[in-house]
Amino acid sequence: MLDFEGTDRCDPRGRRPNSGATRVGFCLVRWVALLGTLSPILASQPARAECDLSEAKELTGYDMHNWSMADGLPQSSVTGIVQTRRHDLLLGTFGGLARFDGASFRVYDLTKGLPNPRVVAVFVDRNERVWLGFENGGLGRWESGRFVSLPLPPRMARSSIVQVQRAHGTLWASSRDAVFRESGGTWQRVYEGYHGQMAVVDDTLRLGGHEGAWAWTGERFEPLPSTTLTWFRDPLGPLWHWQTRGLRLKVADKTLRPALSWTDHEHVTHPVLDDSGALWFGVGSHLVRLDPSFRQALRAGEESCRVQRIDLGYLVDEVELAADGTLWVGTIGRGLWRLRPRVHRMIASGPTGVGALLADPDGGYWTARGCRGVWRVGGPRPARKIPKRCIQAMARDPEGRIWAAERGIWSFDPRSALPARLERDPDAEPLIDAR
Repeated sequence: MLDFEGTDRCDPRGRRPNSGATRVGFCLVRWVALLGTLSPILASQPARAECDLSEAKELTGYDMHNWSMADGLPQSSVTGIVQTRRHDLLLGTFGGLARFDGASFRVYDLTKGLPNPRVVAVFVDRNERVWLGFENGGLGRWESGRFVSLPLPPRMARSSIVQVQRAHGTLWASSRDAVFRESGGTWQRVYEGYHGQMAVVDDTLRLGGHEGAWAWTGERFEPLPSTTLTWFRDPLGPLWHWQTRGLRLKVADKTLRPALSWTDHEHVTHPVLDDSGALWFGVGSHLVRLDPSFRQALRAGEESCRVQRIDLGYLVDEVELAADGTLWVGTIGRGLWRLRPRVHRMIASGPTGVGALLADPDGGYWTARGCRGVWRVGGPRPARKIPKRCIQAMARDPEGRIWAAERGIWSFDPRSALPARLERDPDAEPLIDAR
């Protein structure tokens, strides 16, 4: 409030304007000048995020399992994770390529034809061809059980290809300081300069980085207004921006709202969205989970800090969501991790009920549903069925064979291709057969 009877509060030097109108105008000028002075100061202050990663709660409610070199992993650093159509995992490591079926690893390294054991990128295209990026060794392809070398430009052949992506109808490969595009079987350099991750946002390829961000326009990469490491288009509409020291949310009004902050220039993985609506990503050595309510609150402009994290001890380099909802995490130095929610839910129902249930080592399970057959579901391997059996009990022997009790005792090897019906095992002859 202005005091026109005494010294004018707008004027620190105590001058009094002559008239009321003059006094009002004089005060407005003073306030505008004051705001002009403070604007650069206010603009230089970072916007306070609604939640700080250091204040996030410890991740709970998930069962975690870790695989290391002692379990058959060729090396303790997992740099790439891709699930194939057969539901097994392809893992890039510093010791070669590994195929993981949930129980064991099959390794492809120098002895199997790889020119370089340090695989830093894995990508499977629509034809099920496996593209491999190597540290200081360019790009190659694993096809029909053998490695296929590619004609690459010298710069690309010497580069560490850390990411392969499909966008705009073709393949793209990136190193830390260049981007290459495939065209007619040959590769051309289309961008040069330091950057971070490639991401497809609204059908457009973008490059993120600590020093800027760029988008492909059809002929070249053009700079974007905000410095962003990677992006995620939320099904609810907003666009999430992972920046150097925090997470921002862009909504309909085009402003970037602070959502989550961290203190250091951490390595950030591309995020994945699980079936519950939670958003997962890696920041440094932390695996971070944003609760679905966090996403909804931020979208509505409300405050929320429903964030969980767990420190895996070493750099989180890759986060992948499998078709069955299992979360797989690759780390630098701590191997492969699997996370599953520790909840009880209905997985099958029907009038016949469940006669027997047997867990698989890879996380799937076998179930006998009355006389409707034996089913295998879950885990990284595809679902299978043995029809028209009335199984009452199942067990697994030390060799891995599954034994099933119907009117007699039967067994089969679940690791081989399943027959149309259970084969009676000759070793079961001494057992009682009530048929």
